[in-house]
Formats: sequence, C-alpha cells, structure tokens
Amino acid sequence: MSDHADRTVDEADLDALFAAPPASFVDARKAIAKKAREAGQRDRALRIDALRKPTMVVWLVNQLAREHRDEVAALLAAGRRIRKASLEGAGPGPLREANEAWRAAVARALQAIRGIAGRGIDEPRIVATLTGAVADPAHANRFSRGRLTDELEPPGLEGVLGRLAKAPSRPRAAARRRTGEAASGAVRRAERRRQREAARRLRERERDAEKARKEALHAAEVAARLEQRAKAAADQAALARQAADEAARRAEALAAKTRPPG
Repeated sequence: MSDHADRTVDEADLDALFAAPPASFVDARKAIAKKAREAGQRDRALRIDALRKPTMVVWLVNQLAREHRDEVAALLAAGRRIRKASLEGAGPGPLREANEAWRAAVARALQAIRGIAGRGIDEPRIVATLTGAVADPAHANRFSRGRLTDELEPPGLEGVLGRLAKAPSRPRAAARRRTGEAASGAVRRAERRRQREAARRLRERERDAEKARKEALHAAEVAARLEQRAKAAADQAALARQAADEAARRAEALAAKTRPPG
C-alpha cells in the first residue's frame, strides 16, 4: 500500500489489520473495508480489499517491527552502514566491521522473532525479507511501521548486502561461520578485482611508455637523417660556389688576354 493510502485511512484500523494473525486477516480486512465503504470512502475500501493475506514470514517480520523497535533500528542502521561501505569503496576493514554489525543485528532480530512465533521459523525466508526491506528505502519505511505486505528478495547486488540474504540458519554458529565466510569471500573477490584492475592499468601505462619511447627514437633517427642530408647539401653548395668562383676567375683572365692593347 502506498504512503498516500496510509495517510488517508484510519491509522488505528491499519495497525489492527497488520497486527491480525494470518488466520484472522481476511475477516479483519473485510471489516475495515466495510467500514470505509460505509463512510463513503470507496477508493480506500478498494485499496484495503486489494491487500493480500500475509504469509507467516511477513506477519512475523511486521510483528518484529511493532514489538522490537530497537532490533529494527539496528537492522536499518547496519544496512545503511553496509551500503555506505560497499558503494564508497571504504576498504576491507570498514566493510568487515559493517558486515559484523549486520550479522549481529540479524541474529538479535531472529531471536526476537522466535520469541514472537513460539516455535520454529523459516529463517532463510525471514532473513531474505529483512534484507530486501532494509536495502530499499520504500520497503524500509513500511517495514519500520510493521506494514509489509509481501515477502521480499534481496537486491541483485547492493554491495555485500545482497550476499547476506543467505544468512543465519540453524545451527546459528555454523550459520554465522558461513555468513562470515561469504562476507570474507566477497572482500577477497573485491581485492582481487582491484589488483587485476591495477595490473591492467600498469600494463597499459607500460605499453604507452614503450610506444612513446619508440616514437621518440624514430623521430630522432629521422632528424639525424635530415641533418645528414642538410649537411651534405650544404657541402655540395659550398663546392658549387668554389667552382663558380674559380670559373669566374678563369673567364676574367682569358678576357684580359684577348683584350686588344689600348
């Protein structure tokens, strides 16, 4: 349901609807929709009628938001911290600390949800929904008010946050170890990508430097050849001037001999 719809219907009625267990959700939805129609609010009645009966996973996550505000605040803060560390390339240290904060927040949330359920829970689906809710601002807003309507999936790749969707399943110690290994693997893969990119840039710089060196060498060879040609041309010009001067002197001497006496 959109934020606009949330503002136009009675908040207390909505809270009662989302707090209703799945078994009684349909009856509660009918009652609230009927109340809206009787008040002449047909659009709101249609929106309420369109709400789907929540799965047990969605209902438990919504009750977590209603009954354990501190745990929800920790999840939202940890999600923001992971996104910030991942998207800004903060490095392995901050990312590892953010992952640890996320895992701790998920563990506390699961413990609270087990208390709400009073029995075994589907941890993988719950963690997937928690991750999807935290990763998207619109979902996070509905989650924080306990008004999710559907189970969610983690985003395709929201830094390391997406990889944490497969977090805790019993036994918790093994789950934490697997989650830690997944996060560590993500950090290692990111570091390998960084190293490969650095090596690629270094190879490009080396190729550019070698190309520039060859171009400079070629230019120097061309300049040397041109200088040699210029020197040879200058030498030939000097010899030509000398020959011309010598020819001019001989011509003048011959002209003097053949000139009649005055």
